[in-house]
Amino acid sequence: MKKFAALCLLFPGFVFAQSYVADAPGAVARPISEKLRETVSVKDFGARGDDVTDDTAALQAAIAAAQSSGRPLFIPAGRYSYSGLTVGGGVDIYGEGAPLYTILHYKGTGTALQLRNSGGRLRNFAIFSTGAARTALDVVNASELYVDHVQVGGSPASRFTTGVRLSQSAAVTLEHFVSSWNDVGILLDAGEWANSHISIHDGNLFEHAVAPIQIKQGTGVFIERNWIEGFQTGILVENAGGLVSANSVSVRDNSIISIRPGALALHVNTTSEQQGLFVYNFVFEGNKVSTAAGDYNVELSYARSAAGSIGDFCFRNNLSTGAVRAAVYGDSPALQIYSDNDMTDPFAAPYPVLAGVAAVTSIGAALRPALSGECSRRTAGRISYQPGGPGKKDTLRVCLKDASDGFDWVTVH
Repeated sequence: MKKFAALCLLFPGFVFAQSYVADAPGAVARPISEKLRETVSVKDFGARGDDVTDDTAALQAAIAAAQSSGRPLFIPAGRYSYSGLTVGGGVDIYGEGAPLYTILHYKGTGTALQLRNSGGRLRNFAIFSTGAARTALDVVNASELYVDHVQVGGSPASRFTTGVRLSQSAAVTLEHFVSSWNDVGILLDAGEWANSHISIHDGNLFEHAVAPIQIKQGTGVFIERNWIEGFQTGILVENAGGLVSANSVSVRDNSIISIRPGALALHVNTTSEQQGLFVYNFVFEGNKVSTAAGDYNVELSYARSAAGSIGDFCFRNNLSTGAVRAAVYGDSPALQIYSDNDMTDPFAAPYPVLAGVAAVTSIGAALRPALSGECSRRTAGRISYQPGGPGKKDTLRVCLKDASDGFDWVTVH
C-alpha cells in the first residue's frame, strides 16, 4: 500500500491508468478517470458538510461546474451550512440515500435555493432553516422540473414561511415531497402568467400554519395520493388583493385530516378586495376527508360582489367526516354534488337537512343521480338520489342504522 501511495505521489497520472470494473454480471473494465468524470461532487470544491464551515462558495462553484460540464451534481451525506444558492438553467442535483442523509442547512432569513429559468431534477436531500427564513425553494420560469424525495422544514426550529414557491412555471412535478411545520407548504403564486401542468403526488404535508397547498394561479394542477394532515385549511384557493385563477384542477385520492377547530379540507375563497376569482373544471374526488369541530369539510365562499365566477365544480365519491353542519357549503350555482359521496353522520345536529340535500349546504347546487346499491355498516351515510321525472317528486334516500342495529335505506325526501 505504501509503495502504491508513493507511486501516486511521484507519478500523479499513475492512478488513472488503473481500471474500474463494476460489481455486476457483464461489466467491462474501463479507466478510473472515466468513472470519476461521470459526476461532480461538492467535496471536489471543498465543501465540508460539518454544519460548522460555511460551504456557500464551495456549493455554488460545484453547481457551476456541473452545469458547464452537463454532469449531475452529487452532495454526499452531511449537513452543509450555507447562506443561499442560485441556479439558472438546467440542473441535476442529488443527495445520498434518504432525504435526511444530505441536509442543506440554510443560515439566512431569505431564500435558501433559487431556481431561475431552470429545469432538470432535484432529489434525495432536505432543506432546513434556523427557524426564521422566508422560502426554502423559490422557482420562477421553470420548465420540465422534477423534484423527488425532497424535504423542506421539519420542526419549528427549521421551518420556512413557504416551503416551495412556483411562479410562471410549467411541467413541474413534486413527487414524494415532504413539507412540515412551514406556514405554506407549496404555493402556486401569481405572476405574469399562471403556473401550468403542475403535479403534486404521493407526498406528505403536515403541520402547516396557513395551508399545505395554496393556489393563487394555476392551470392543469393535479394533487393526488398525498397525505395532508394538521392544518387550518388543507388546500386554499385564495389571493388576497389579487386575481385568483384555478382552472382544470384535480384533487383526487388524498387523505386530508385535521383536528384543529374550524379546519377546512378545501377552501375556495374570495372577497370584495380581490380583483377576481375564476375557478373552472375543479374536481374534488375520491378523497378521505376528516375535520373536527368545523361547520363544513369543504367551503366555496364565492362573494358575488367580486368579479369572476366558479364554473363546473364537482364533488364526488369522497368520504367526509367530522363536520358539524355539513360536508359541503357553496354559494355558486355551478357546484355539483354527486350522490356517490359517503357522508358519515349526515344528520349531524343542528341541521339534519340543508337546502333539501342531506349533508350538503348549497345555493343552487346540482345533486347528480346515483343508484341505491348496497346499504351496510360499510356504506352507512351514503346518499342515493333519483329524479322523479315530469310531474313526480325526486327521491332522496340515506343508508342508516335501524332500530335493530341493522342498516337500511331511509327515504328523507
